[in-house]
Amino acid sequence: LMPVMQSPSYHGYDATDYRTIEEDYGTTADFHRLIAAAHERGMKVVVDLMLNHTSSEHPWFLSSAQDPGSSTRDWYVWRSDDPGETTSWGTPAWHELDGAYYLGLFWEGMPDLNFRNPEVTAEMEDVARFWFEDMDVDGFRLDAVRHLLEDGADFDGPPQTHAWLGAWDDVLDAEAGPQFFTVGEVWDETYEVAPYVTGGEVDVAFEFALADAILTAVERGDPAPLDRALTTALT
Repeated sequence: LMPVMQSPSYHGYDATDYRTIEEDYGTTADFHRLIAAAHERGMKVVVDLMLNHTSSEHPWFLSSAQDPGSSTRDWYVWRSDDPGETTSWGTPAWHELDGAYYLGLFWEGMPDLNFRNPEVTAEMEDVARFWFEDMDVDGFRLDAVRHLLEDGADFDGPPQTHAWLGAWDDVLDAEAGPQFFTVGEVWDETYEVAPYVTGGEVDVAFEFALADAILTAVERGDPAPLDRALTTALT
């Protein structure tokens, strides 16, 4: 399932409540009925989990933004100046609010969580527990996982992200069980994606380069792009 948590947007990738079903889709009781019906038929249910960021309307961010002394101020990445850094797709990474600047890679409405703060890690581990213990889901599609931590202006899969994600997967394996499934959204070249899987950070990852090559080969009537992508992926 794509995002089913409470969100102000049509796509749901900016949660305002990680533990509430989006009202447009129904209720917690509806979700439990869906899970039960799927499991009765031998089907597994994987839900999208947005770790990297919340909505700017999330109570955590509202508190963080309103008061520099807030208990959630350090749950997001703030600084006093704008370093002028941009994302790998060319958009501003930092956004001004009341004289300070916060990191929001995807846009100003999606402020990035600060996973250098152990409180944030603990909270998101508890969110995961809610979904596999209380909601009985079978796995997560982990959104935007290559952006979880930054190393200076490197926002795309630095060592800190790999270390955090590996520790996160260890918690899932220990508490949800090794059968609990994770698929990582790592939108990058194959050689950058592979370490997330071979390093035990996610069970599988999307292979966007291969998907693009399939389309390109069909559109051109030329198997060469697909052949190259398959060779790279298999290697």
